[in-house]
Amino acid sequence: MEAGTSWLVWVVLVGCMFATITDLASRKIPNPITVAILMAAIAFHGWHGIVPLLHSFGAMTLVFVPGTFAHSRGWLGGGDVKLAAAVAAAISFPLALAFVLYTMLAGGVLAIMWIAFARHRQFFTELKGYFLSINLGVIPTIDTTGTRKLPYALAIACGALLAYGSQTAMPYLQLKLFS
Repeated sequence: MEAGTSWLVWVVLVGCMFATITDLASRKIPNPITVAILMAAIAFHGWHGIVPLLHSFGAMTLVFVPGTFAHSRGWLGGGDVKLAAAVAAAISFPLALAFVLYTMLAGGVLAIMWIAFARHRQFFTELKGYFLSINLGVIPTIDTTGTRKLPYALAIACGALLAYGSQTAMPYLQLKLFS
């Protein structure tokens, strides 16, 4: 990444922040956020020439095609796939490969935390139910409408932050993919 990409970095990170907030709140990622990141990527890379623009589209394709397959299997949401593809277009090659790896790693950590939290929450819900039934003679109703969907925008934001950070503030995270 060149020093002149600072505005694109901010567009990506701020867009990912808003996507994460809305994903945590509603389990949806608004299309305008994804479109804004993608348009910024096209403008930036297009300004620098046809080769950077083609690299950007290649990175987007690298994420979008397998992401669409994952979405068809129910592993990822459509908004997650679109956001990841837009971020990959902004990051471009070769850093997009690190972004994919960091996002998958962050997604794995997030999934483990999500499962641990769900079990923890279920334990305390059951404990509260037993307490109420023993002390008050009441059969509690347990809310089973809670979502199991993982807010993957958080993993995408972490992947973008780690990929960008590996080029500047955290050089020890650089992946030597083509050396």
